[in-house]
Amino acid sequence: MTDSSAPNLRTLRIFEVIADAGRPLTPTEINEQLNWPKQSLHRLCQTLIAEGYLVKQTRRLHPTKRLLGLAAGLTQHATGQTTRHQILQNIARETGETVNFVRPEIKGMIYSDRVETNWPFRILLPVGTHVPFHCTASGKTYLANLPTAKRRILLASLDLHAYTDCTHTSIDTLEDELQRVSKEWLCA
Repeated sequence: MTDSSAPNLRTLRIFEVIADAGRPLTPTEINEQLNWPKQSLHRLCQTLIAEGYLVKQTRRLHPTKRLLGLAAGLTQHATGQTTRHQILQNIARETGETVNFVRPEIKGMIYSDRVETNWPFRILLPVGTHVPFHCTASGKTYLANLPTAKRRILLASLDLHAYTDCTHTSIDTLEDELQRVSKEWLCA
């Protein structure tokens, strides 16, 4: 192996390659980054599948709920969490609005932190809640800021389920709105 990673850290290197790519990869694509013996990489990938950290779909390795939960749990220990929450509190106080900190995941956007307003009527979306990309402000903002090629790939994979009469169920109408969001974002 050209990689000097200790044997017990090699699975983490696989996770890093998948995370850096930002998309599911085949074992061959992973090995383009690692340059390990093919048999070693495949054995490690099979172990990660057997242990429930990865799942193989159409030859590509996808992180499972178990691996994503591990990653999400670790992010809760980030040193910046306290600072981030203080910033959210300041913004909520200044605007009088609920302020969310979200990040993308496979199922859509996930609420990582939230500061509520004191309004008597609120929507309950606790930390850990997933919301779809195509019908939420956070999801549309994320999609609108993706590079065009990545956005097209992601849009083609979405289930554009109608949650209301105004939900986009067509890639074309959603793309039109994302173009408007992108232009407004640039003007802000």
